[in-house]
Amino acid sequence: MIENFNLYSDEDGVKHIRIKSRPNKWHENDCPFCHKSCPAYDKHSSRPTTWRGLDWGGILVEVEYQTHRIICLEHGVYVAEVPWAYPGSRFTKDFDLTVAWFASYLPRSTTSYFMRVDWETVGRCVNRALHDLEPERSRRLDGLVNISIDKISYKRGHK
Repeated sequence: MIENFNLYSDEDGVKHIRIKSRPNKWHENDCPFCHKSCPAYDKHSSRPTTWRGLDWGGILVEVEYQTHRIICLEHGVYVAEVPWAYPGSRFTKDFDLTVAWFASYLPRSTTSYFMRVDWETVGRCVNRALHDLEPERSRRLDGLVNISIDKISYKRGHK
């Protein structure tokens, strides 16, 4: 749910839109892993957390929310789930999925330049989005019968 937004430019002249949001009341105490409703562990933090979203017409998008922790009987104490981001990420799910899609077709350096992130961040985005892109990776090679190799390598006694 969007509560407010703010348009501003930083010292480098980059335009930003900061959207102040919050999860639905029914889901604000959900565990980020099992998605069950849990009791609150502490109050909302004094400083809001910001997640980077996909750019909107050249404007850098940020989603802001004052997070809090919950205590899950199964997983322990964690920051409550927010529907727009993966657990532990500072990017929105759409951002992570877009970076992962670009990384599957482009070099990591090109993806990092286009998405305005560090090239190491590209790998972390791919890791977070991997389960959504390919939920059953173990079945990737099911039914594989033959593997062929079309190159021959010559090196110090190896043929």
